[in-house]
Amino acid sequence: MDPKSVQSSPKRPIERTGDEPPTKNLRTKESHQDQFLDLIASEKYVDKTMFIERLEQLFEDTQKRSIVCFRPRRFGKSLTLSMLKNYYDVKTAEENTFQELYIGKNPTKRAHQYLVLVLDFSGIDTTSFEEFEMSLNNSLNDDMREFQEYYQEELNQHPFQINEKDSISTFQRLVSSVNLTGQTLYVLVDEYDASVNEALGNVELFKSLQFDPNVSKEAQKKTKKIESKFKQILSKLKKASQKKGVFAFVTGVTPLALTEFTSGFNDARDTTLEREFSEMYGFTEEEVKEQLNFIPKELNLVGDIMKVLRERHNGYQFARIHISHLFEDPEFINVSSMYNPERIRFNIGKISQRFQEMVEKHGVDKLKMAKKEAILLELFHFPEDPNTKPAESTLQLLMNNILFLNVAKELMEKERIECKEFVPRFTLSSIVGKLVKDSNSLLSFLYFQGALTHSSEMETYLVIPNKIAKQEYLEQCLGMISWEQSDLDKVKSQIILLFEKEDITGLCQVVDQLCFSHLSESQVFNHKEDGLSQAFFDAFRFSFLSFDITQEYIVKRSVKYKYAIDMALVTQNKRIFVEFKNITAGMLSVGLDGKKIVYNDKNWQFYQDLSNRLFEEQDDKKILKLTLQTTYQISYGKNVEEYLTRSIQKVKSEYIPDLQKDTLKSTKIIVFVVLRVGLRRMLIHRFENMYGVK
Repeated sequence: MDPKSVQSSPKRPIERTGDEPPTKNLRTKESHQDQFLDLIASEKYVDKTMFIERLEQLFEDTQKRSIVCFRPRRFGKSLTLSMLKNYYDVKTAEENTFQELYIGKNPTKRAHQYLVLVLDFSGIDTTSFEEFEMSLNNSLNDDMREFQEYYQEELNQHPFQINEKDSISTFQRLVSSVNLTGQTLYVLVDEYDASVNEALGNVELFKSLQFDPNVSKEAQKKTKKIESKFKQILSKLKKASQKKGVFAFVTGVTPLALTEFTSGFNDARDTTLEREFSEMYGFTEEEVKEQLNFIPKELNLVGDIMKVLRERHNGYQFARIHISHLFEDPEFINVSSMYNPERIRFNIGKISQRFQEMVEKHGVDKLKMAKKEAILLELFHFPEDPNTKPAESTLQLLMNNILFLNVAKELMEKERIECKEFVPRFTLSSIVGKLVKDSNSLLSFLYFQGALTHSSEMETYLVIPNKIAKQEYLEQCLGMISWEQSDLDKVKSQIILLFEKEDITGLCQVVDQLCFSHLSESQVFNHKEDGLSQAFFDAFRFSFLSFDITQEYIVKRSVKYKYAIDMALVTQNKRIFVEFKNITAGMLSVGLDGKKIVYNDKNWQFYQDLSNRLFEEQDDKKILKLTLQTTYQISYGKNVEEYLTRSIQKVKSEYIPDLQKDTLKSTKIIVFVVLRVGLRRMLIHRFENMYGVK
């Protein structure tokens, strides 16, 4: 019986505040009960209900009322919430949905004891900050409006008002209303980070996340406001769980802005990396095999099908191995490697369909005589499910990240990479900067996306889980840029020339060809020189030549500040220092033709074309005379030449004296300032030779 068919009292009008009409929900959301019920009805549900018992035990043992768990995109998170919704909903007590499942045979005392509120953060409009905020507010209000309509009988004389302008206020009223009825609330939060992940592909938001003081201060304020909004929501949910008896279960892909929810007394329990819950999402080897029971044993095909599925969709490890665990529990190393459940359902559905067609056409007896290779080729003759591919915004974010491209190259060569310090949390305001500069943050982000997973053998290493992850994340992104051995040879030869001839020009040209020629137009608006510095750093790192290289070389420290030059290359008798600077095409007020440019951050193609023309221009003097937009002139100078002059003077007065003091008299010092104008045009200043005075 459909839970919504249960008889209830006549509908009471929903109360609202303000004069605004009810908002229209523009999202298409699947019911969090229907998803589970549909699989039960089709007899395709793989029983995961034993984890309900474990979750309740966790509540009892830890006295925590909130649990969070993260898994990659399309990994069964919504289905898990659908299962929990059906099990705990007071309206489903008379149904027999769970009778054949583990939890139906071993029911818990909390079964069907809650009013269940599902907050779905997916499908939020991210086209602009205003739309983002309004869409988030309306979405949450729609979920709570649906809750009130569904539980009219239970809420009885205690309906709550929908505050159209403030969904957080609506939530507080909902909690109070439920408490007045004597009922208990269970809040299920689905994909709470989905809209933020999508927003990272938005250029305006991406720019504001760089927090350049000269870029859209209003946008920066709004970004902070969005982050604050998420913190407020999670903070109110945490408070409700602590003081109002509310239970909560939160899912997502990337752990963003969770500090308010997971810190302090009685904080939420994060089960993402806990062994006990590592099989809660996804399928084990045996669970996949059981779904192939339509294949006759006499064909001896299941093992071969499993081999293909294993290579393509298995390999996810959600319990990180620590050396200490091996001494405490020798069986810890046997944590199951999980299959992506959505892809397995899709694949097995297609295999079943094609197998039935083959049986109808040829019969089982003829198939016994056929070559296995031919049968397998026919069974797997279908494209992968496009719905399980990585989010386009995530791929865009990665493809414009120099650090990721070089990490991807290392992974393609070695199939594993060391993550010395796994990062379990990110903030919205810092995530972009960290992904560009910090390899541990980037690798942890890739883990949460499903591009990497924990190694089953080495504590600090991450590995590529399977062929599909390799294709969708690494090969697709690296298709934009490919370093062959000949490319590495070019890098090595130019680095050698840098040390021998003390000329960085050739290296700048090679780095441009290998790292910048592929970048998309969205990079036009990235004012930071981090990407430029990282590109050179990776070129040096992958050359495997014998010298020490340091990013952010500390020149001197004071009580309040530290002064650092971007890169230092050190050999026994020579030190080379490089300071990188950046002017984007979008900062220019005139073009090479002398025509005035009216700034428009939506006109990507114009700035991309301008950047290409800057690259092709051979006359440095023309580049230097280009003036900047008024908003940048205070910080950068009137034109490119003035900014370069300021940068040179700063290095000369603030860095070089201290570099000399820190260097032996016998050691030669070479200092460069490299200014990138647009995406690819580089201007170089080399200081006169000098030696240390130490």
